[in-house]
Amino acid sequence: MLNVKVCIGLLLFSFFILGIKSYIYAQASPSSIPVNLVQQKLKQDEALLEYFFTDSSLTIHAITTNENSVTAIKLGSVFWSSVFKFKKLLRIADLKEYSNLGQILNAFLFSPARNQLVTKKRIIIIPGEVFSGFPFEALIYCRDSSRSFSEQNKRYLIEDFEIIYHFSVRHWMEHSMALSKPDIEFIGFSPVFDHHPDLNPLPYSRKEITSIGALFKKSGHSVRMFFDQYSGKEYFKEAASHGRIIHLATHYLPGLLGHTCCGFLFWGYHPSQDNEVCPPGLLTHDEIGQLKLNADLIVLNACSSGMPFGNPGRPIQSTAWFFFQAGARNILSVLWNVTDLLANQFMVDFYKQCLSGKTYSQALREVKIKMIHKKETSLPTVWAPYIIIGQ
Repeated sequence: MLNVKVCIGLLLFSFFILGIKSYIYAQASPSSIPVNLVQQKLKQDEALLEYFFTDSSLTIHAITTNENSVTAIKLGSVFWSSVFKFKKLLRIADLKEYSNLGQILNAFLFSPARNQLVTKKRIIIIPGEVFSGFPFEALIYCRDSSRSFSEQNKRYLIEDFEIIYHFSVRHWMEHSMALSKPDIEFIGFSPVFDHHPDLNPLPYSRKEITSIGALFKKSGHSVRMFFDQYSGKEYFKEAASHGRIIHLATHYLPGLLGHTCCGFLFWGYHPSQDNEVCPPGLLTHDEIGQLKLNADLIVLNACSSGMPFGNPGRPIQSTAWFFFQAGARNILSVLWNVTDLLANQFMVDFYKQCLSGKTYSQALREVKIKMIHKKETSLPTVWAPYIIIGQ
């Protein structure tokens, strides 16, 4: 547990960071996009934070509708070791050291921009390659810095803001165009994989798609659902171009570094004996990029589907990158492994929030806060892996 001195120390460190010279300069605007254009696109309750890293420094570019600042911070080995440990602890049910690290990283990554975010509800985060796949919403701070850290004096960043990610400011700007009206409101796919000789079955994925489809039907929306032998890759390719929301509940094959055969598994998947040939039933990243989508939201409810990856000579990417290439506007994916049962519960709650009139980021935040307030789902390893990239 952190004592009062540590909490106060973290607060003083935050003030020290905030005291570092912040300055405005147009030529440092994100991705060479003029700041005034970014400000025109931002809403009054939004802010954009872009992060630039080197081994020894961090630069945070914060933009709101009427402010634009750049803060430079020196980094050392303590910061990088904290990041490594924090990411590791995110996946296990141990909050003791996690809480300490979460507060330290919050002081580095978020406190410098706090003053500009007082009246904001939504934050667009451009994490850069170094922090791609890092769930900022799981950062922690003391509610009352004069008191010792405890469960009652702990607050996650997601409790304060809706959080959206994107690859760059330019991509965020370019993917803001409105889509044409699709033929079908909700399209759900799940191969389920009952009795598959090489894969764990996903029995709750059938219930997941069926329950969500029923919610949309009850609200008067058009729905198509595909299971078992009707959930083959070619069915998906044909149907995906007709839906506003495409929901995929399956397994994700991350593949090896430099290997092209990674992607999502569909009915008919069988492991290949030849490492140079992609197995049948696998929808690869290249195939995703060639789709013609008109989707406002793609939900990839598959373990580790949101984890970034990099091949030699190419920048770090994620599966969301390829869906954006294909024309999707928003991608919801999973950063690490979750149980089939939890995935079902999370997604049903998410769509209930969406159908009540909330935006995707609002709905995601509401579900996470609901889980935080329940003892059995309060750990970040349960709710933090779901992130949204897009608008």
